[in-house]
Order: sequence, then C-alpha cells, then structure tokens
Amino acid sequence: LWIPYWLGEPAYYKPPLAYWLMMPFFWLGGDRIMLARISVALTAVGTLALTYFLGKELYGKREAACASLLAAVSYGFLAFGRVGVMDMQLTFFLAASLLLFLRAMRRKSPVYAGLYFVVIGLSNLIKGPVVPLIIVTISFIILLFTRGWKPFFSRFAFAGMVVGGFIAFSWPLALYFKGEFDAWYAFFIVGENAGKFTDAMGYPALPFVATLLKWALPWSLLILVAPLVLAAKATPGRLDFMLPVVWMATVIGIHLIPAVRLPWYTFPALPAALLLVGAASVRYPGNPVLVWTYRLTGVLLALAAALVSV
Repeated sequence: LWIPYWLGEPAYYKPPLAYWLMMPFFWLGGDRIMLARISVALTAVGTLALTYFLGKELYGKREAACASLLAAVSYGFLAFGRVGVMDMQLTFFLAASLLLFLRAMRRKSPVYAGLYFVVIGLSNLIKGPVVPLIIVTISFIILLFTRGWKPFFSRFAFAGMVVGGFIAFSWPLALYFKGEFDAWYAFFIVGENAGKFTDAMGYPALPFVATLLKWALPWSLLILVAPLVLAAKATPGRLDFMLPVVWMATVIGIHLIPAVRLPWYTFPALPAALLLVGAASVRYPGNPVLVWTYRLTGVLLALAAALVSV
C-alpha cells in the first residue's frame, strides 16, 4: 500500500492516496486502466460540486450554478476528468480545503477550521508538499487582509493540525519503518521535488501562464474579461473578488518558481477563474464588454463547429 511500483521496481513519483482511490474499482474486474479512471471521474464530479458550493458561499446560487456549469463543459475538466493523472485530485483537495477555510472564517467555526487542517494533511498525500504550500499561501494572504484568524487558534483547529500533520507525514513514516526511507528521500525529495529547480530544459514562463487559457476553452476570453468587469463594478478588496484572484495567482506563481513548468500545473487555477466568470455573468449580464465577449465566444464556437464538420 505504501510503496508504488513501476515495471516491478519501487517508484516514488507521487504519494499513494491517488492510487488508493483507484484501487477499490479494480474489484469490478476488466480493463484496469479504464477502472482506474472511475475514481478520477468521480473526483471531477466532486470538484464541480465544490465549485458550486464555493460560488454559493461567495456569491449566491445563480452565480454558483453558472460557474459550475461553465466548468463542466470546459476543456480542462473534460480532459483531466477522464485520465489517470493526479491534477484533478489535487484540484479537488484544493477546492475542499478552501471551502472549509471560507466557512471557518465567515462562520467563525473552530470545527471547520479543524477539518481544514485535516484536508491539508490529506492533500499532501496526493502530490506532495506543493499542495499544502498552495493552500496555506492562499489562506495566509486572505487572512492578512480579512483578519479572520480567531477560528484557526482554537482547540479544534489545534486538533486538526495534529491529525493533519500525522496524515501528511504518514507516508515517509511508513517508509522509514519499512526501511525504504533513504530510497524514498533520494527519489521523491531530491529527484522529483528538488530536481525541478535544477532541470536544464527550458520551460518559458509566458507560454506556461497561457496554458490556463487552454484549459478554460471555450471560455478563455471570458476569464480575461470577467476579473476586469468585477474589479470595475465591485470593491477589489472584498473576499468574493479577492479569494478567486489570490487562488489563481498563487497556483500560477508557485509553479513559476521552479525551472520545470509543465502545462497541467495551471489546471488547479481553473475553478477560481470560472467562479469569477460566473459572478460577472450573473451580476452584470448587461455589461457591454461581457456581452460582446460572449458573442465573440459564440462566433468562435460556431466557426470551430463548422471546421470540424467539414
């Protein structure tokens, strides 16, 4: 359970939670590649649900429904919701932690704060320390501006930290007791994580940032326009504007630091971008910039459909 294998050899590319989520479906029998994708598809559905609940918490039911619907038919969700990679699971745990964070802060709930820390611990078992780093960075920036610290300094929160910390470190602890810690450290920490800072291949920053537009298709133009519409109409310092913007900026900014910048690293920013689109579309449907962007998007979709049908 704790040691992933590839071609018969231990391969510590990623922590085991994503594999654990796939394993129960193997009991159904049949093509294991297809069965492994069931857990990914269910995680995609869960991420859409979390997008809805985040939108409902930030804006309202109509904005939430719009954002989750746009996400459901976006290229990124259709692509990552059917392949056995871990970026959909990463996005699920990121969205889940931010929903708990938001509820803890708004409702001044120590229980939600404790659950928030537990989910952070689980997120570390999906793709390693980059996920907790993203979550904690977003949360810290938001708390600096909102000063909603109190629920996160409670007994429930402390208990959540302890449980989350134990979960986060359970993989290396288990490998230590199995005598595999040195191999794991050399492979996962030095090779897979530190190695991303010294990779000799070139990964330009601008094309990397632009990949978010690819995952947002066919709503790419809207994710450029929606933040500007909201910033012009609302107070940028408000939580309903700030949280998605900080979410996007943190995901992209942290992944710009290493030398390795793979295209799918921007996908976890997609729900945040579409939350802004949903909010702008419902709150300001008559905004001329937004109206013309939707029209242009429709024209481009019609042209794409015509080209495909030829």
